[in-house]
Amino acid sequence: MWSSGTCTGTTSITDATTLGLTLPAPPQVKTTGNFIYTLNTVGGDNIATGSVAILQSTIQAGKISAFIFQYVSSASQIIQEATEWKIGFTIESPLADPWVITVTYPNSEFTIASCTPTNLIGFLTGTTCSVASNTLTIQGSYVLPAGPVSFENVTGTNPVSVFTIGAFTVNSFNTLASTNYAVDVYDSADTSFTNPFTPIAQTLTNIEISINTPATYSFTGLGNVPYDFVITHKSSLLLGYQVKVTIPASNCLAMVDGTSTSVSSYIIPNAITADKDNSTTLNFSYTGFTNPRSTNAA
Repeated sequence: MWSSGTCTGTTSITDATTLGLTLPAPPQVKTTGNFIYTLNTVGGDNIATGSVAILQSTIQAGKISAFIFQYVSSASQIIQEATEWKIGFTIESPLADPWVITVTYPNSEFTIASCTPTNLIGFLTGTTCSVASNTLTIQGSYVLPAGPVSFENVTGTNPVSVFTIGAFTVNSFNTLASTNYAVDVYDSADTSFTNPFTPIAQTLTNIEISINTPATYSFTGLGNVPYDFVITHKSSLLLGYQVKVTIPASNCLAMVDGTSTSVSSYIIPNAITADKDNSTTLNFSYTGFTNPRSTNAA
């Protein structure tokens, strides 16, 4: 079925007959039915009949652009917490009844558990959405006009850590006899498909810092003074994670590879020696620091 449009033609005769037609574009990337032409005498008697189709390989899909996948206003951005997103994009070509739109997300670092469209824009009531294998499948049994579309209530869990999300892809299809034919494809040059949302880190709680020997602070100069850190973390930690400590002032010295140096931060590689659930206590120590040179706050 062709979309509505004006059909116009011009003819000119030289050594052969040339017929030019202006037609609306095919509704999907699929070989069309046959255009049938006949050659008749002036009196209407048939001389010859022929046909030609527009091949699928010569039809170019439209573009999907202006992608959004963002937190709704009440949702948590904190890693590993349950959350809700809004999804949206702009389709260049209308979709016939019935149609399918697929949204593939880039990795398994975050999970989408369900999508039940609410607060729809462009889409109509009755639009469905399902999740399987890193792909959202959106479906409708109505004509969907070109333009911006969106809905909320895409629920899942934030990534396990703050990291670069990667690129989404979105493609639309018309469904004919249970087969999906491409209509629009995502615009790979459109940067809106890459890293559309940003999770944030969890806040550490109940941080305690003490010197285990001696039990009280003393101004003894550089030495092997061990500082103990006790942290309660709200996020799950995996084997091999590292700990970075940022030191508040340059008058805190440490022995780094046998050399006394002023340090502003230090990373403990592979600090997490086993997977740890959230809300558990993490203990670790630094040695080789001097105490502050005064009782003023660092």
